[in-house]
Amino acid sequence: MQIPDPTQFEVSTKLPIFGYQLSPLAPELVQAREAVHELQLSHPEPLQSNVKGEYTSPWKSHLLNAKLQPLCQLVIGLTEHAAKHHWNTDIRKLNFRLEVLDCWGAIYGNKGHTIAHTHFPADFSCVVYLDTDDGCAPLIFENQIKVSPMSGMIVIFPGMLLHHVPENQGQRTVVALNMFKVANF
Repeated sequence: MQIPDPTQFEVSTKLPIFGYQLSPLAPELVQAREAVHELQLSHPEPLQSNVKGEYTSPWKSHLLNAKLQPLCQLVIGLTEHAAKHHWNTDIRKLNFRLEVLDCWGAIYGNKGHTIAHTHFPADFSCVVYLDTDDGCAPLIFENQIKVSPMSGMIVIFPGMLLHHVPENQGQRTVVALNMFKVANF
C-alpha cells in the first residue's frame, strides 16, 4: 500500500513553559557542574548536534556520570508539580511515571548558539542553567517568547515546542534533559 501525503492543519493553542529559580549553590546544581566537567575530561570529543558551542557531552550523560542523577530526579519532581498545578493531573495516579531518557551538558562560549529544533517525541524537555554570564543569549520559543537565563534557572517545556538560542555573548553552561511518560505496568 502506498501511503498518501498527509494534509496538514494548523491549530492555534497555548502551551505552557514553566520556570523555576534555584540557588546556583543548590546541591543538585553543584553536582551537575562537577559532572559536566568530568564528562568533558572522560568524553572530550564534543557531540555533533544542533548545539554549536564549545562542548556538548553524550546524549545519555546521566548514565555515564551518577552526579547528574540528583538533578534528573529534581527535574522530574518539578515537572510533576507543574503538571499537577497547571493541568490538575497527577501523572503517578494515571499509572505513569516520568523518566529521563536523554541528558547532556553543553558549554557555550562567545558566538555559541543552537539551531532551531524541537525535542519531539519527548513529552517534556528541560534546560538547567548551571552558569551564565550577564547578558548571555536568551532561549527563544516559537520565534516569539524570550527567556533570559540566569544561573540556577530551570525551564521546563513541552518537547514539541520549537526553540533556539541566538549567538551567545560570554559563557554559559547548561544541562538539557528529555522526559518521557513511561507506563507503570
